[in-house]
Amino acid sequence: MNWQKKTILSPKPTYKGQLKFSSPPLTRFIGSTGFISSGLGTFYLMQYVIGVDPDIWHSSNWDIKTVVLLVVSVIAGVLGGLFSAFLGVTIQVKSERVNHSLSVLWHYLASGTIIWFFLLALCLNKIYGKNKIKVFINFVGEWNFTFYTVSIVTLGTLLIGLILLMTGAMKEYTKPNFFICLVLSLPITLTMGYVQYYSLGVNSKLWIFMGIALSVALHPVSIYLINRDKEQRRQILEI
Repeated sequence: MNWQKKTILSPKPTYKGQLKFSSPPLTRFIGSTGFISSGLGTFYLMQYVIGVDPDIWHSSNWDIKTVVLLVVSVIAGVLGGLFSAFLGVTIQVKSERVNHSLSVLWHYLASGTIIWFFLLALCLNKIYGKNKIKVFINFVGEWNFTFYTVSIVTLGTLLIGLILLMTGAMKEYTKPNFFICLVLSLPITLTMGYVQYYSLGVNSKLWIFMGIALSVALHPVSIYLINRDKEQRRQILEI
């Protein structure tokens, strides 16, 4: 019979949905954005609706409304982050170069922000002392302090990531040279330190320390996380 002459092969595996080309850095970015926007949005909305003192962080006694506000905001942030991350997973990024670029930009931004806030807190504590930092931030204005700091670290770290990609210092399949990355980033991080202190009116030379320390710490951390993304991407493509 004819059917006896046919070779029966196992069916080619199919990929459900769009998970095959999901991008780990893009998923993390969208998830983080969802977490922050959902958490802060819920916090400020509920703060206005239930009438909680806006200056809760300086209050020594929290009532039940304040506790509920914080708990609900955290839950909303987690749910928003999970939902956003799920949406991020469904986005196809077929180009390995694009995925690598997203990974570089995201990790330099995320790692740089954490390191910068830590260094800034460390230096302000050294300059003003633990008890006077609150006085200084109130004098500058909490919104101004946050706006200047977030704007500086966001623009600075993204610029570093772009320069490393454009110059080929952070190529997709080559091991980055730490010294070259340091040389390329140091002028930017020093400028970040100077602008940060100038915008806040801080009279100190510790901006030099912040610039150097950020440049030294940023690359090892970011490179490690970028390599982790590469491994996760490889595992996704092999599913």
